[in-house]
Amino acid sequence: MKTNLSRRAAWSALCCAALLWMGGCASRNAARSEGTGHIPPVRVYPMAPEPYPAPAAPEAAKPPETPLPPETRYAQGHVVILTHGDEAEAQSLLKEAVGTLSDLKKLLKLTPSDTLLTIHLFDTRPILLAYMAVASPGPVDSDAVCFYTPQGGVIALARQSNPQETLRLLRHQVAGFAVTDRFLEAPPWIREGLAFYFESGPPYGLPNDAALDQLRGEAEERMEGALAALVNVPPQGTLDAKGVARAWALTQFLMTQTEDGPAAMKKYLDQVHVGEPPVAQFAHAFGVPPSELEPAWRLYLAQMAAPAKNGD
Repeated sequence: MKTNLSRRAAWSALCCAALLWMGGCASRNAARSEGTGHIPPVRVYPMAPEPYPAPAAPEAAKPPETPLPPETRYAQGHVVILTHGDEAEAQSLLKEAVGTLSDLKKLLKLTPSDTLLTIHLFDTRPILLAYMAVASPGPVDSDAVCFYTPQGGVIALARQSNPQETLRLLRHQVAGFAVTDRFLEAPPWIREGLAFYFESGPPYGLPNDAALDQLRGEAEERMEGALAALVNVPPQGTLDAKGVARAWALTQFLMTQTEDGPAAMKKYLDQVHVGEPPVAQFAHAFGVPPSELEPAWRLYLAQMAAPAKNGD
């Protein structure tokens, strides 16, 4: 009995000693942790560690947003103006657009059109060009442009610092639209010429100083065939700066210096789709071919340019 008790006592003492040693280690570790102010983190690893999630891919750069056209809408008949400007400006522009369409149709005796014309007035030229870079079927580098969409005609123009210049641009584009809408195959000389003729507003057909500047010396340049070359430019062709000036001067001459010029203009426009050579069409409508008209046209140019020269 004594032997057994002694063995048990010895075993108990050994166990107690072991527990005390383990407790001391734990105490020392805790003391070390407290002394450093750091508690070692506890990490639990699963049996099959899942991979860390891949870092999020950088967001793809978004393409620049298409500049939106103005949204405030004003309308009269088949003409709509969208603008960020005030109502007074919008109503003034709307009145000019409708009036120009009406006056051109009366002068040339055109049938009314139900084609929708939408006019976007942008606050600045850069905003207009940014919009047109996406919306236009071709490159644009101007303060105003006219093009077609499935919904109808569209005129986009930038507001000018001078309100009268904004009106001039508007009338020019509206007149060009009216001619193209009714006569899709109209050649550029008459399309541009009538646009310049109407851009001044009532009374129409005032001298155009910018065009006259382009044509300085034209009366003295004995270059034959300038008008024939102008008339021969096809409908899809384009005119350079001097060609545009000549288109204005020829239209001005025909509208004001020939017998019943507006009726002859309408006759010419009615036959442009027939397929005859352009010079022959011109002769049928105005009574003479361009080459025979040119001397009188050059004299007219000299008379118009004379006051400007005297003022230099």
